[in-house]
Amino acid sequence: SALSIVWLEGPYDWAIYVQFHPAFPRVPDWGPFGATWQGLPAMMPAGYLMYYMLLAVVASRVASLLVTRLGWHRPQALLASGFTIGFVVHELFTLVATYIGLWRFGRAAPGLVVFPGTYHQFPLYDGLAIAITIMVFTYLVGSTNNMVVQWAAHRASTPLQQALLTLVGYIVVVNVVYLLVFAPQLITKVAHLDTIVAPVNLFPGIPNQPF
Repeated sequence: SALSIVWLEGPYDWAIYVQFHPAFPRVPDWGPFGATWQGLPAMMPAGYLMYYMLLAVVASRVASLLVTRLGWHRPQALLASGFTIGFVVHELFTLVATYIGLWRFGRAAPGLVVFPGTYHQFPLYDGLAIAITIMVFTYLVGSTNNMVVQWAAHRASTPLQQALLTLVGYIVVVNVVYLLVFAPQLITKVAHLDTIVAPVNLFPGIPNQPF
């Protein structure tokens, strides 16, 4: 289900004005994959699976500790740990990545931006979007009897059918969630609210994504 949202990465990158280092190999510019300015790095599909699932598994383990040691209810523990770990790790990861130039943001909306107007600027609302996504992944990973599992169990007559229906349900859920967190980024893009501009050019010899 994590791999199923790769098709949205190109439009998402386009909406938040992110540009990747030119040395990265690119995927072919097919359909939505071509929306990323100067191309989507080939590492992204595998990166999605590793990034989202690793953080979800770690957050799920932290949630278990919150339940056993502090007496939290499991759903709340999963959501809280998923969001917190997702936000903190993503912001630290983005801080390092923009500092060393793995990728950079050409524009950002005023207010929720770190290091505005510099090569190292990055929007906090990107971290919020990713944190919400990882929060949902954490809930799906850590809750063995969630709504999707129950829905699949009620409609399946064999374990294989239940597994396939669960997978389909997870794919639908994560795509809907990702579309919901993508919507605010798209609104700021089409409304021309991204008025904080990084220096030209983010990478030598490569024009920045136009406004």
